[in-house]
Parts: sequence; C-alpha cells; structure tokens
Amino acid sequence: MEGLVITADGNASLHPHAMEVLLFLAGHPGELISREQIMDAVWGRHPVSQDTLTRNIAEIRHALGDDARHPTFIQTVPRGGYRLLARVTPLSPPSPALPVKHHPGQFRQWWEELKRRRVFKVMAGYGVIAWGLVQIADIFAPMLSDKPTGWLTAAIVAAVAGAPVALLLAWLLQVTEKGIEVE
Repeated sequence: MEGLVITADGNASLHPHAMEVLLFLAGHPGELISREQIMDAVWGRHPVSQDTLTRNIAEIRHALGDDARHPTFIQTVPRGGYRLLARVTPLSPPSPALPVKHHPGQFRQWWEELKRRRVFKVMAGYGVIAWGLVQIADIFAPMLSDKPTGWLTAAIVAAVAGAPVALLLAWLLQVTEKGIEVE
C-alpha cells in the first residue's frame, strides 16, 4: 500500500485521504454510505475516480487487518456503498500541548489545495491588473498634478497593499455554479 506506513512499534498511519474516508465512515457508523457521498465529503469538487476511493478503502482495511470477504470493520455493499461495522466511541480531543509532527505529504497537499482554490490564477490576474493600473497612473499622473511621483507612488502602494487582500479572498471564496461560496 502506497500511503500506509507501519512503524517499528506496530502503529499504522494512513494516507490523509484514507484517514478522511475512515473519519467520515466513523461519523456514520452502521449506516450504508454511497460511494458518491464519501467522494463528495472527502474530495468535494475535486474530481476523482471510484478507483481512488476503492484504493483508500483497501488501505484502511489493510491497516485494520480487515478482510473484504469476511469484514469486521468495513462492509462493501455491491452497488450500494460502504458500511462501518465497528462500534464507534468518541474520544476526548487531543491535548493542545502535543507536538505536531510534519508529514512529507503535507506540502504537496497544501500545494494541491492552493491549485484547487485557484489562488495562483487569482494572483496572476491580480498582478496583471495591478501592473496595468500602475502603468495608467504613470501615464496620467503628470496631467493630474505638478508632482506626478506622488500619484505613481500611491498607485504602487495600493497595488502592493491589495495583494494580501486578493490572496485572502482567493483562498476563502470559491466561485461555483451556485454563486460565490465561503469555504
């Protein structure tokens, strides 16, 4: 299994998406959950194939020592979806004093999330528009004042100050078929 890591002390760690699948199933113990429901909950608008979900389920089963033919933890219902058979008992949240471990795939996931949210496209568009506005200010500033450098400086400061705002809005807002949504 590509995402499964078993440490020397016998602990298993899952690929983040496999863990999200397991957590989603754990939130609905005993319920039959369709493949589409799981894929929407874990991957959202990011298109994935059903094979991706199947690989994640197989990784979870491998980590738990479960057998698809005689399941103890996750039951596959043909043309229906998956059902978590295990009893789920909520635990108290972890102590905030626990150190956070860095996982090698975190940067790649963060990078993919930036691309999914179109942050790079927004920033490129913002850069082009800001550059254009600075050029316009450079052309028209001499006509507006005796000291054109003040207008040009103001345009540059506004362009630079607006970049973090554009970055934040690109991260938080998603344009969908339903309109603009806060994510």
